Amino acid sequence: MNKISITNLEKARSNPSQYGKALLEGSLAVNSFGGRPKSMKWHDAVMEYHNTGDISKAVTRLENSFSSRKDTPKNRRELEDLIIALDHYVFEHNNKGYIHFDKTINIDIQLTPQIKISGWIWLLNIKPTGGYSGYIISKEVDEINWMLELRFPIIQDYIATTLYGCKFDEVDVGVVDYTTGNHYTISYSQEDINDALEELNEIGSTISNILDV
Repeated sequence: MNKISITNLEKARSNPSQYGKALLEGSLAVNSFGGRPKSMKWHDAVMEYHNTGDISKAVTRLENSFSSRKDTPKNRRELEDLIIALDHYVFEHNNKGYIHFDKTINIDIQLTPQIKISGWIWLLNIKPTGGYSGYIISKEVDEINWMLELRFPIIQDYIATTLYGCKFDEVDVGVVDYTTGNHYTISYSQEDINDALEELNEIGSTISNILDV
């Protein structure tokens, strides 16, 4: 079974045939990290806060995760910025009145017999008005163009249809920038979601046809 990470969906979207050939040839680059990525370390600290309700414990978790790095001015500044971002995240989360779920949700979408979409919903909340908000974590978010990415209406559909059987307009989706703690949020219309699903199916069909050769 071939998997397309929802993180790489824009790459597949830009040229499905080329992406399918890369899958067929096994030439897609595989990320190899020198340890746990910064985004995941920051997410670990966020989850520490949600699990304990204690921002100081979350900060300690974040500091400990970077303790093996060299003590340089650059590294200290980066850690300080991540702690500030964590504090701002907590402020925004509380200001929005969210109740956080204590789990990260796996995305598993069977697109065709040969392909599935995989990935995470990093943060899932109950909104104060009812319904749900689902976020991924990223960095250096383009404040205007992030919402044009195909993955976000797909995630909204997954939360509404697959996870909770609720209405589309009860679900918000977005991204949290781990370098700032800012939340960026949108709720797509049913028409937007239908268009996204249609495009996703077309991408899947094109890639599957390549894999069937």
